[in-house]
Amino acid sequence: MKSLLSCLAAFAAFVLEATPVVRFSSDASFADADTMIRFTTPVAFDVAVDQSEVQAVFDEKNLYLSARGWYDGKAVRLTDELKRKNLFEFFIQADVANPRYVQVRVRENGEFDSYEFDQGVKRKCERKTGIRVSAAELPAEKTGPYKGLVSWRANAVIPFKLLGSSAPRADRAARLGVMRHNVSLAGGRSEDSSLTSVANNYGIPQCWQPVTFTRKAGLPQVVKGEVRDARVNYFANGEFDVPGRGWQTFPKDGHVERVETMAMSGE
Repeated sequence: MKSLLSCLAAFAAFVLEATPVVRFSSDASFADADTMIRFTTPVAFDVAVDQSEVQAVFDEKNLYLSARGWYDGKAVRLTDELKRKNLFEFFIQADVANPRYVQVRVRENGEFDSYEFDQGVKRKCERKTGIRVSAAELPAEKTGPYKGLVSWRANAVIPFKLLGSSAPRADRAARLGVMRHNVSLAGGRSEDSSLTSVANNYGIPQCWQPVTFTRKAGLPQVVKGEVRDARVNYFANGEFDVPGRGWQTFPKDGHVERVETMAMSGE
């Protein structure tokens, strides 16, 4: 329940419904990067119990990605095998006008594999392509909406050459898909979630988050993942539900109605 309440507190904060930007950074720093949040589960379109966030920047040669996933460290003891199963997947289409894209899967134990897709053909990337990854476990948050939760971070560096393009000189539309497979839930449960609400197929570029590469300076923003036509249930536990599950975002008047979906104890 703590994880759920932390998620709701985070979503209640002011965030933008806009296209996130991927800014140029000569030193590959994420200090001015937009932060993309609100991971949802496929098919059910529930807000993920354990939330994640993503940032991205680029320089003249590479695209830099960083994803962070929170979980309740007291709910599960992560073994080496579980750390291998915990993973983030990045899908990057560096130019919407070019169908080529790359997939990089980063596991919590630091292992990774990668694939390139070109004209519908999938090929495993060779190690010499220049992809670099890292994974790190982070201590529990001491303050903020995720107070008490631990997290892990997956980083990936992907050369533009592998993406079939050069570093953008002007604003360019691109797509970024980010998915998380999380085995850190209590009771041995697992959960799949993604930055954009998808039915069940992560491998469709049109379903990923639209982003804009830019060299323009700007203040970093917190941006919610795109919902499109899906209807997101912001109450991920089984005891509460949004009436009709018909809201794509929180209503402007802030009104939330409680609906009983299971009998109260003693009834």
